[in-house]
Amino acid sequence: MYCRNCGKEITPEMEFCPVCGVRPASGKSFCPACGGQTNDLMMVCLRCGAKLDTVPAAVISGSAEKTPLPGVRSSYNWAWKMLWPNFGMLLLAFIIFIAISWIASYIAEWPFIGTLSSYMSSDYDPFLSSIPYGYDWLKWMSVTLVTVILTGLIEVFLLLPLEYGYAFTFVKAARREKLEAGTLFAGFKTYWRTVGAGVLTGLIICAGLVCLIVPGIFLACKLAFVPYLVIDKKQGPLQAIATSWKMTGGHAMAVFGIGLLAILLTIAGIICLGVGVIIAQMWIMLTLASLYYAVSAQQGAPAAPPAVLTH
Repeated sequence: MYCRNCGKEITPEMEFCPVCGVRPASGKSFCPACGGQTNDLMMVCLRCGAKLDTVPAAVISGSAEKTPLPGVRSSYNWAWKMLWPNFGMLLLAFIIFIAISWIASYIAEWPFIGTLSSYMSSDYDPFLSSIPYGYDWLKWMSVTLVTVILTGLIEVFLLLPLEYGYAFTFVKAARREKLEAGTLFAGFKTYWRTVGAGVLTGLIICAGLVCLIVPGIFLACKLAFVPYLVIDKKQGPLQAIATSWKMTGGHAMAVFGIGLLAILLTIAGIICLGVGVIIAQMWIMLTLASLYYAVSAQQGAPAAPPAVLTH
């Protein structure tokens, strides 16, 4: 079998051509039986005599809309379309996620904030009281250490599962599945897998960042699908890392491109009186989830059965 768009040989089960990235039946330039050149007017291949199926453009267009195509532009376009039908639930998930993250961060930093407040409100010289090392440096070092440890524990054992569930919420939106409030906490259902994957992925990326930053960016792109795989496919840390590495083969630059545009979108959101940041962040999260959905579909492993789009 051959792709009708580029003429490269493919297998029948492939939903997308691995060479040109389009659906094999959507082109009209090559014969699907022998790979010979054809055109829009030919009903039969002159090379092998095979009948050429003529698919109406509307049918092709409708079929292509079932899943997004892998790529920066197509992922952002798909995410924009999926954002508005799910806006209410995604906004609710965003608010809950930010609220819990803020409260957790405030609790983690309370020892430091409380100690700083007591120093600043004391009868000491205002100049010296603003310098922690001007008095009990050992106490300040102890408080700082406790704050760092508490922050790390809260991040790993509370916020990591929440972050994974938050990311999976956008996967469901990209797949047009029904969104539920409980999806935000899906990371707690696979708690130890989530914690293990988050810690291991973080250590790998940090190690890459130490090596002149660029390796860290590359590793972050290669491991971008780990949160989705842990929740969606119930994979363990090592399996999720290996699967993400394989899935992003040929798509790491798309992840990088999404990240670069995310910076510009965030800046634009800030310019729009700050309100646009919320929409920008939701759009960015949904775009990366759409890329995961597209790559899953392209590689012949649909992430989920068809679902009805909810409003």
